[in-house]
Amino acid sequence: PRSTLFPYTTLFRSNLLALIDPSRYWALLFKQQPTVGFGQYEGYNYLGLGVILLAIVAVARRPSAIRRLFTRSAIPAWFIFGVSLLLALSTKATVGSIVLYHLRVPEWLLNILSSFRASGRLFWPAYYLIMSGIILAASNIVRGRKLALTLWIVLLLQLADLESLYSAVPAHWALTSASVFTDAPAWQILGRNHRHLVVIPAWECGGDQAAGPQGFWVFGKLAVQQQMTIN
Repeated sequence: PRSTLFPYTTLFRSNLLALIDPSRYWALLFKQQPTVGFGQYEGYNYLGLGVILLAIVAVARRPSAIRRLFTRSAIPAWFIFGVSLLLALSTKATVGSIVLYHLRVPEWLLNILSSFRASGRLFWPAYYLIMSGIILAASNIVRGRKLALTLWIVLLLQLADLESLYSAVPAHWALTSASVFTDAPAWQILGRNHRHLVVIPAWECGGDQAAGPQGFWVFGKLAVQQQMTIN
């Protein structure tokens, strides 16, 4: 029902400190920032220590790079950034544990926004735009082998800073198995005579559906293996 989707438009949102917030994962320098509620992990947009230091050095070495952000050619980039940011913040914008605003929007607009649900990840287009801009700024300062060496250092620093995140992902899924449900012979030949898999109810992360709370990825994995589409 539509009413049950409304809370997700503000629960799983991003925070204005997300770029410097490694969340619950350990990092070399930055610590987890305070947030409002528990759902802001969906807005994980931490840049990483390597990229942050590269941005600082690039601006310090050539402050004129900032002026390029306010030229006419930068308008499309600002548009992408603005739309991504507003959608990610949702109608309840926060910076740390401070609520900047909580807008009351018409029900028809809320109905549209509820389709995005976990809106924090909608900042990702702007996130990669920022990262690309930082690398571009660095390439205007150093070139050739110096640029390659700089980027290698940044990469190694990134890997060290985000090691906790990289380790947590495979560790989490290593403890989750679908073998007790979909490894039976009947499931393994499903794609021979069927092209589309319909899961009812079509609700991701729902605890009352077949295969339990993890059913959303169990059936998705099955559909991929059997080369089927899924609802």
